[in-house]
Amino acid sequence: MRRILRLLPLFVVCGLAAAPLWASSQQDVVLGANGEVYSAKEGTYGQLFPAGKDVDPSYPVLALEITQPDGARQRLLVDGTEGPGQDNKPFLVYEESSRTVFLLWETRFNGVHPMLMLAGYGGSWMAPVEIVGNPFAAKTSPQLAITRDTVEQTGSDGAPVTLRRTVLHLVWGEETSAGTVEAFYMPVVLDDGVLSGHNTVFRLGDFDKSEVAAGEISPELEQALALNRGRDEHTVVAAFPSTRSHRLVTVEIDALPAQLSRLADEARMHIIEIGAKHSYPAGYKQVADLARMHIIEIGVKGYQSEVAQAMAQQVSTLILENKGGDALSVIADRARMHIIEIGAKLSDRGLRNSASSSTVQIKEISGEGTQDGQAAPLHLLGFRLAATWPAPETGSQPVRYFPARSGRALLLAWVDNGKVKYRETQEGEWSAVKEIALSPSVDVDRAYQILEERMNRN
Repeated sequence: MRRILRLLPLFVVCGLAAAPLWASSQQDVVLGANGEVYSAKEGTYGQLFPAGKDVDPSYPVLALEITQPDGARQRLLVDGTEGPGQDNKPFLVYEESSRTVFLLWETRFNGVHPMLMLAGYGGSWMAPVEIVGNPFAAKTSPQLAITRDTVEQTGSDGAPVTLRRTVLHLVWGEETSAGTVEAFYMPVVLDDGVLSGHNTVFRLGDFDKSEVAAGEISPELEQALALNRGRDEHTVVAAFPSTRSHRLVTVEIDALPAQLSRLADEARMHIIEIGAKHSYPAGYKQVADLARMHIIEIGVKGYQSEVAQAMAQQVSTLILENKGGDALSVIADRARMHIIEIGAKLSDRGLRNSASSSTVQIKEISGEGTQDGQAAPLHLLGFRLAATWPAPETGSQPVRYFPARSGRALLLAWVDNGKVKYRETQEGEWSAVKEIALSPSVDVDRAYQILEERMNRN
């Protein structure tokens, strides 16, 4: 049975959008942990499964082919593609810790209702997820990246439990009634492999507050976007054109540690509990002291002791300076947000201090269900505008984006007359057009790989 995640449309499109130009990389082959190769195949069921009897042979479907190191092959029907809808443009990512290959693709119902689908295979199929945005807007350049972390907690029996969290970061474009393309982002959170959270869609252009640049963005640049790994295992970088500012934009998305949300929520509840016991507001000094000790006690489980002490001291100062002036629930909520803000500034479990942390916008994704008898925690995401540039001139062919892992640099590439041409940012400006000559030893894919390796060093 499919799991449907309905994304509230952020705008209404009148009429049917034109067919999209797929300018981004279609990553349809990935390598598994044990040397196996996963590849996605497009075609009718009859073409891909000549002996199959389960699906109408004329239906377009996707197949996942697994090739083992010894050459043995297995072909599987991708769960969720067995219907009459048009399924195409698969994008694959392999997730190491769960030994799962994830597939993201576009499907069309009745030929006019485009939506994105997400499925995962790790020996068995994860229930397909339908990602429904604007049902009439053409979807372009869907891409997927993965981050993961763990959180230590106490189980119902008092024994320590390690919860493994995986965040699937989805980025795609949607065409508007004006013919422009808006970039969208949605996280899908898995707790120990189980879907968690009321997933929310974000328009990436909303994080671009830069001044409007002169000129327009060419169709070749407008139809492309990219999603790459960030500077650590918790971050990804999205590169996209902003229809508001007419600029090319990079945004860093940080899946803040799951421990941070738990620390903030536990501190809030503890402040309310001790406040009731110690006659708040009269006993605000006792509340401040006890809150400080409690945050240190639980904070050192996931952060360096110096970071936990800094969080605890700042919350204590917040309560003391308020002197009981606000209601207990208000001061508890304020303390919770204070912990989250500090954690965002010192993300990566307190080991990374971002000089631009003041520009981070923190968004919360609601947890779903319960864990060990308690409500599932919120998931926290930090969005940081990394850089923007006026749109440069490029060729008339589809363009690929290659953002640096820091988000502070961007390279654009396209194929023209037997060469891969590219321009890259240099100290805030665009370089002149450079070229990689194609040859039997350097084809287009290898040239793009070389450019990607170059940007991954930045």
